[in-house]
Amino acid sequence: MPYKKKFQVFISSTFTDLQEERRKVQDIVLKMNHFPVGMELFSAASEDQWSIIQKTINSSDYYVLIVGYRYGSETDEGISYTQKEYEYAKKSDLPILAFLKQDGIPSTPDERESSRGKQKKLQKFIDDVKTGRLVEWWSNEEELGQKVMNSLYKEFDMSPRPGWVRANSVEIEEIQLELVRQNKKIRDLEEENKTLRAQISSRFPTFELLINNLDYLELQLAEWQGENMIRAEYMPIDIEEYRAQGTSEEHLAKYEKYNSSLPNEETLSDYIEARKYYDLSKNHAVPITISIGNSGTSKASNVIIELKFPNSLIIYDQDSLDNLTEPHKPPRGKTPYEELLEKMNKVPSWMYNLHPKSHLPSIPYAKLNTSLLLGHEGNTESIEKNVLYIRHSQIMHTSRSILSGYYVVPLKAGIFGIKASIICEEIPKKEEFIFSVVVHDK
Repeated sequence: MPYKKKFQVFISSTFTDLQEERRKVQDIVLKMNHFPVGMELFSAASEDQWSIIQKTINSSDYYVLIVGYRYGSETDEGISYTQKEYEYAKKSDLPILAFLKQDGIPSTPDERESSRGKQKKLQKFIDDVKTGRLVEWWSNEEELGQKVMNSLYKEFDMSPRPGWVRANSVEIEEIQLELVRQNKKIRDLEEENKTLRAQISSRFPTFELLINNLDYLELQLAEWQGENMIRAEYMPIDIEEYRAQGTSEEHLAKYEKYNSSLPNEETLSDYIEARKYYDLSKNHAVPITISIGNSGTSKASNVIIELKFPNSLIIYDQDSLDNLTEPHKPPRGKTPYEELLEKMNKVPSWMYNLHPKSHLPSIPYAKLNTSLLLGHEGNTESIEKNVLYIRHSQIMHTSRSILSGYYVVPLKAGIFGIKASIICEEIPKKEEFIFSVVVHDK
C-alpha cells in the first residue's frame, strides 16, 4: 500500500536576532507538510535540556542551520549553543543544509556582535560550516524561505531518510511479512557484498589537477607606474617657499585653502591601491584553464574541490572581471594657477585629470564562457574571498573535466602556492596539496 513519509526538520540558529527568519522557515516546512522542531520547544541554556536536544536531533531527518551576524550565547565549553548543536548533528551524520547571511546587509546593533572575540569565533564557525559542503547565501527572510524549500526538496531526493508514517497507513501484517523478506534479502546482500568488496578493494579514484595543462603556474608581473602620477596630481603646495619669496597673504590663503582640500594620506593610499588592482585586473588578467582528471580505477562521486589562492594573486571569473568598476577618485580643489587658467578660458583638458584611465597598455582578454565541458546536473562553481569552490556530481575514471573562463592577476613577484583540497565519496580522507606558482619580476 503506498504511503507518504513526513520528515522531521531540526532548525538551528541564534534566537533573538533571527526570530522572524526562524518563523519563516518553520512556516515553509509546515507548508511542505513536514515537522519543524527547534529551540522554541526547550531552553538550550540548561545542561539538563541538552540531553533533550540530543534526542531531538537524533530523531530528526534533516538539520537546517541558519547563520546571521551573531555568534550567540556560549556554553561552559566556550562555544555557542548553535555551534554545539551543529557539531553534534555533524557527528551524527545528519544531512546538514546551511544558510549563511550575505555580508553587507543593513542590520541593527542587536543583530550583530559588538565583541571582537565573538566576531572572530563567528567567522571561524562560518569557515567550518563551509568546509566540505556547499552553502546557500540569503539576504532577507523571503529569499531564505525559498532557498530552504528548494534545498529540502533536493535533499529529500538525494539523501532519503526514514521519516514518519501514520500507524494506520500500513497494515501490520504486511509490515511483518516485508520485514521477513527484507531480512533475507539483507543476508543475501551481505554475502554478495563480501565477495564484491574483495574484488573492488583496490578500486579508487586518483585525481590530477592541472592549470593551463601544467602542474605549476608561471606568470609575469606587470609593471605599474601609476602611483607617481597620482601623487603628482595631489601634491600639496609648499606655502613656506612662497612665503619666503614674498608672496602676498591673499595668495598664501588661497594656497592654504587648496592644501586643505587634498585627501589625507590614508585616503590617497587606499585609492592608489584600489587603482592598482583595477588597472592590473583590467589590462593584465591572465586567462587560465583548470583541468581535473581521474586516472584511477573507479569513478569519483560528489567531488568537492577548493582552490585557495594566495594574497599575491587575485582570481576572477568572467562576470566579476567584466563588472569591475573603476575606483572613485578622491576630490580636490583647484590650484590658484588652474583657477587663473579657467578664468582665461584656456584650461587644457589634461589639467583636471592628470593620469589616464589606465596606467598600463591595454591588453584585451579573450571572452570565454565558464563551463564544465564534461558537465552534469549538480555541478557548481563559485569564487568567495579568493577561493574557487568546485562541486562535481561525478568524474568517471580515465576522464577529464575542463573549466575555463577564469583569470588570475599577479600582484607581486615571488614563489607562492595555491592550496588545493579534493574530497569525494570514494575517498574517506580529504586530499590536500600545494600547486606551485612562480611570478617573475619584469
